[in-house]
Amino acid sequence: MTSLGRQEQAPHIAHVADKLGLMDASREAFMAAAQVHRFPHGMTVIQPGGPAQAYLYVIGGAVRMQLVGANGRAVTLLRIEADEPCVITTSCLFSHKPYPVEGVTEGEVTALTIPARTFDVLFAQDSAFRAAVLATFSTRVGEIILAMESSLFEPVPARLARALLAAGREGVVNATHAELASEIGSAREVVSRQLSRFAEKGLIALERGKIILKDRVALAREDIE
Repeated sequence: MTSLGRQEQAPHIAHVADKLGLMDASREAFMAAAQVHRFPHGMTVIQPGGPAQAYLYVIGGAVRMQLVGANGRAVTLLRIEADEPCVITTSCLFSHKPYPVEGVTEGEVTALTIPARTFDVLFAQDSAFRAAVLATFSTRVGEIILAMESSLFEPVPARLARALLAAGREGVVNATHAELASEIGSAREVVSRQLSRFAEKGLIALERGKIILKDRVALAREDIE
């Protein structure tokens, strides 16, 4: 992790303050308390059982939030993308409970934090900040519920097709079979078998280290069948 100098941090902090609707005294308190950090790709920035000590807002890059079972298998709940606060952190700040998930950076991540105490004061005293926090929180909680419903009730082919289409917007998916398994909440062996079936149908081509999407229309039909 690298902490940016205050001069380099200033435009990032101001941008987030704007996004959260902060003005006057609340903005000054936010600007004084905020810190901006950079994290390398693949770094675990949130540990299950660890305390949530600061409000977290991702400025650039993404953080994959995943549940990790006792057997080591991971299931992706959601991604915190650029220009988004971390809804899991917000939930832990509300409940004063430790993190239930693991957070891993995807690409280099730039993120802003403010101490939990500052978050509590702003949430209590500033209606614009409170509305911004709750709006994002409610939206992302709904997405988590949909992701869990998908993992529990949708067949693997549909979940895998959707994951491929989402990751391969440029026609290429740069992900391992294990990463795709984590994404859809399945086992690597199951994903490998299903990818082979997609390849036999001519929907994709399996190459070393990547997957080529050959028929997006047919793959989309797998998503809804």
